Amino acid sequence: MRTTTYYLLGLGMLLFACQPPVDNSAKEAFAKNSEVVMAYLDAWENESDNYADLFADDYLSIPTSFGSPDSLVLEEYLKNTMETWAAMDFQAPDDIVLLPGVNQDSKEMDGSVRYYGVWTVSIPATDSTPSVEGDIKIYQSFDFNEEGKILVLQSYGDWGGMSEYFEDALEGEEEDGEDMAEGEEME
Repeated sequence: MRTTTYYLLGLGMLLFACQPPVDNSAKEAFAKNSEVVMAYLDAWENESDNYADLFADDYLSIPTSFGSPDSLVLEEYLKNTMETWAAMDFQAPDDIVLLPGVNQDSKEMDGSVRYYGVWTVSIPATDSTPSVEGDIKIYQSFDFNEEGKILVLQSYGDWGGMSEYFEDALEGEEEDGEDMAEGEEME
């Protein structure tokens, strides 16, 4: 009886020892890449000087807005970002939830990162216009290279709707200002 117990115990240990090690590389890559995404979001909100350091040299942005080009290389993307920062201010959501991405073929975690959030976007006041603010729901997908730099970024949000909202709000203010000026002349 004792021999059988030792035999079964030995067989169990042998089977357990023959199990392949658990591959946590995708989870580890997700954790590391999540830090890069948080740095990206912070850099976007604060218009950081080291923003470009987060991207791979062969970076590719895949715009999703109607009428956008199929893709933008890093230089074009950074130029557009600087123009956007000059015109608008951005406040990141407080409740950012990062989600692991999956390989489109295997459906296994691959270290990529996605997130959903509601950003507050504002156009600062000028001497002739008030500030205008609105919220936009954003979904972004980040893929990374081996060095942990952003390789591909896709961004989904109704930027056209937000632009139209801003234009309408600013045009309404101009019309109100024109009406007031005309009314003052009439008095």
